[in-house]
Amino acid sequence: MDDEIKKDIPEKDKAIHNSFPKTPPSENQANQHTNENETPQEGEQWLNRENEEAFEKLTAFLDNLEETSGQEGIKTWFLETINGALPADTTQRLRLEDLQSLRYLQGESPSASEIAGREIVRPIFILKEADCRKFMSITSGQSNEGLGKYIKGEKAGLIIAIANKHTLGHEVRHSIDPHDRVGYDKVIDELFAFYHQTIVDETPQRFMDEDGTVNEDPWKNLEVAISGRGYAEQYSKNSPITLQYGQYRAMCREAVRIVKSYQEHHGHLETQRKLAQTNTLDDLFALEEKSAL
Repeated sequence: MDDEIKKDIPEKDKAIHNSFPKTPPSENQANQHTNENETPQEGEQWLNRENEEAFEKLTAFLDNLEETSGQEGIKTWFLETINGALPADTTQRLRLEDLQSLRYLQGESPSASEIAGREIVRPIFILKEADCRKFMSITSGQSNEGLGKYIKGEKAGLIIAIANKHTLGHEVRHSIDPHDRVGYDKVIDELFAFYHQTIVDETPQRFMDEDGTVNEDPWKNLEVAISGRGYAEQYSKNSPITLQYGQYRAMCREAVRIVKSYQEHHGHLETQRKLAQTNTLDDLFALEEKSAL
């Protein structure tokens, strides 16, 4: 496993939270502490405590299930949980044979932990690429939407991805974002999750633009990452207005410009924390005025 995710042990998505167990967290999980170099004012205070407690309970349940029933028990639970959340008229559902490569593990993301100011460990479900594409096709109707997904429940959520450090780190960072944004404000979801892998990471992930170019400038790379047509179409479904794609690209460009300006005054870590705490694009655009003061 890549260093970004350290292995510890080998709008229909929201319905999944109903299947999450309510078992109490283990003693070790309940006693997770703040990084010695951080203070609650720097990191932890903006985390959603209820979400973190829910993740601890979910992890404890899955650990117990793996201990008593092995990975096969995990696969059965996963199958029932996902299929149970799909709309009743869904024509295709997951089968056990679609999950032969599924592997449950606990993953710690150094980037998410640094941003949060405390150790972040998440239950993660790894799939091989072909199985992951089929999973995406069945659950979202799009086999090309990506090879990682954070399915957010009412509190905790499920992280499904291929074994790739950028993909896994991206989805874990989504899981510490305390906001439930809607419409085009969800651009901030991806600004936050993509920031590390395009701007901070020593081996950044490069994204190809529509014209086939791959830009070496990290900020342009971040802009390309958040401005795909799939995102534009998805966000328009829950927005009172619909932007033309050119308008959406211009909005993403302006958002990245403001984030870059904020970073020049506050550094990478504080910028990522500020993104996590920013709920709307209006709030984001106001950061430029505040950073200039």
